[in-house]
Formats: sequence, C-alpha cells, structure tokens
Amino acid sequence: MISPFDVYLAALWIQGPARIQEIRGAAKRLFGEFGERLVVSGALTSTHGVLRGTELVIQVKRGVYVISPEGRAELRAKISPRALTNRRLFLMKSERRRYMKERGGARAM
Repeated sequence: MISPFDVYLAALWIQGPARIQEIRGAAKRLFGEFGERLVVSGALTSTHGVLRGTELVIQVKRGVYVISPEGRAELRAKISPRALTNRRLFLMKSERRRYMKERGGARAM
C-alpha cells in the first residue's frame, strides 16, 4: 500500500528540485485519483511539513526541495527505481511535446 509519504517522495524524485505546488501537480499527474484525493484532503501538504523536519528532504533554497540520498533509499525499498525512471522520462517527453506545440511545431536543433 502506498502512503502519502511515498507519493510525496516519488513526486519529488520525479519532478526534481521542486516547490510544494509542483509536487502537488506531479502527484496528481502520476497517481491520478489517489494523488488528487491526497492533495484535496491536505494530506500531501501535511506530509510536506513532516518531511521538512527529517533527513529525507533537503531544502536547496527558499521553498525549493530535493530528495536526499536517504529518501531515495527509502523510496527504492517500496517502489521500483526503474518505474520511477520511466515515469520521469514520460514526464520529460510530455513537457517537450507541450513546449514544441507552443512554439508552433518547429524542431529545436
């Protein structure tokens, strides 16, 4: 069973350095209805508050966080690293498609 802590850490791992707003958005995209319920209920925000006080999350600048090596190790024990990497690649491809669509379809060289 996936907990709000796992969803938060997975979203942070995939999103990279991120603010809580970006983590909420990533949780909705990655975990669908379950992620949406966590965001609406405030569970993800309270998880953020708890994890800020641990060694699992590192603040790199004001309001921007990354997952620590300890956080990655804990998440790897629950979710396959390959699955996380595949999700990250999928996210990058979708963002690139959106960017190319906004630019008018021109290919960047």
